[in-house]
Amino acid sequence: MHKPFLNSSINIKLNEILEILNIPLSEFLEVNNDVNIDEIFINDFVPFKDLKEKSLSFLNNTHYDFNKILSGLCILEKKNISFLNENIIKIPFERPKLGFSKILELHTSKILIDNFSIHPTAIIHDTAVIGKNVNVGPYSYIEKGVVIGDNTYIGERVSILQNCMIGKNCKIYPGVIIEYSILEDKVKVSSNSVLGKVGFGFIPNGYETSLMPHIGGLVIGEGTCIGSNCTIDRGFIENTVIGKSVMIDNQVHIGHNCIIDDLCILAGKVGLSGSLSLKKKVTLAGDVSIKDNVTIGENSIVVGASKVFNTFPQNSVIGGNPAQNGDVKCLHYRDILNRIPHRYPLLLIDKVTDIELNKSITGIKAVTFNEPFFDGHFPQYPVMPGVLILESMAQTAACLVAYEDSQLSQDKLVFFTGIEKAKFKRPVTPGCILKLKIKFLTNKRSLYKFSGEAYVDNNLVASSEFSAMLVDQDKAK
Repeated sequence: MHKPFLNSSINIKLNEILEILNIPLSEFLEVNNDVNIDEIFINDFVPFKDLKEKSLSFLNNTHYDFNKILSGLCILEKKNISFLNENIIKIPFERPKLGFSKILELHTSKILIDNFSIHPTAIIHDTAVIGKNVNVGPYSYIEKGVVIGDNTYIGERVSILQNCMIGKNCKIYPGVIIEYSILEDKVKVSSNSVLGKVGFGFIPNGYETSLMPHIGGLVIGEGTCIGSNCTIDRGFIENTVIGKSVMIDNQVHIGHNCIIDDLCILAGKVGLSGSLSLKKKVTLAGDVSIKDNVTIGENSIVVGASKVFNTFPQNSVIGGNPAQNGDVKCLHYRDILNRIPHRYPLLLIDKVTDIELNKSITGIKAVTFNEPFFDGHFPQYPVMPGVLILESMAQTAACLVAYEDSQLSQDKLVFFTGIEKAKFKRPVTPGCILKLKIKFLTNKRSLYKFSGEAYVDNNLVASSEFSAMLVDQDKAK
């Protein structure tokens, strides 16, 4: 497979791979016969389906036609070794994708190291301390008092302002601006992120309102990775602190004086107001916003597009707008739009509550006088059609399926495949609040079956069992 963007040939010996993955030679030879590790090397990285001689891949599942894959080197779990052709060199590793990533990292690091230099257009102050084997790219600007550790890569157009400290083995990519900051070893910052700028802190004072000076700093722990176009503000008096091995996706904003503990994960477009705390191993899905002075407890998960206004304890599963925790979970109108493909005039639920994954859910529909179906059903005596009550049930059920998949509205369509035991007890008229109680029954692949009951003022108005199928939008055309 041609990889023109790497701009470097791949040549990694098998003994290097075993060393990086810490695989003893005896363990390797248990699953490979007559292999001389000093003579074998790879010259390509490929998907498993394209594995060939002198290429490296990994095996994460066994859904392949193994008769067509006859040579190459493969990282895989020991339990899957029997699937491979005897001519494939097998590299036993408990987490194959992680192992493959480590070898990729070895190669990409070699590309950078082989080209390390101080570009003549870079401006470096005489008092800056530059370690051994450091790259400083074109038009980068290093101010006085800056310290840069050994083996660190600074790309083009990077600005590092006075007295900042950059650790060893860091990678700072093009267009990054760093001030008032300390970066520990092995930190990666992708293009055009801004670290340590003044925060959005102010005291309202009419037309004389202005931002307060921020004299704190920003400390980023070892092994943390920061995506492109992120902004992380420095502290007001004390520091903003990002812990060790924190994974931060693109377009994330972290306000002043936030404390992000080790091993947290922040997906794209997360926005954190100032002075909040994420304890260890918190995961924030995409487009999450969190209010200032909130604490999210250790090992908690915040689902996509949630808006968090309150503190939550450890091990919480947090979702909704406003976000809630525990067995009772809620989706409001905008959350529903993010999860199912239905739209006005046939989006027939306003809110869902009481979500228990793979068990049950409750939908709420406020039936108003201006519903478009009342124009013809019936003008003199408006009654909600029974089939639309069933549709409301189905949409509520779809929210249960899609609760953890905010992409469903973009990728899937939902089609009824069957309705059974449908009964209608009472008419539903304008002014009613329809409560739709749905229970999950079974599912097989993309086919789901539910039971539903509709209530108005605790009176049963309709019930049914129904099934529906999720279909890829492309296949439905």
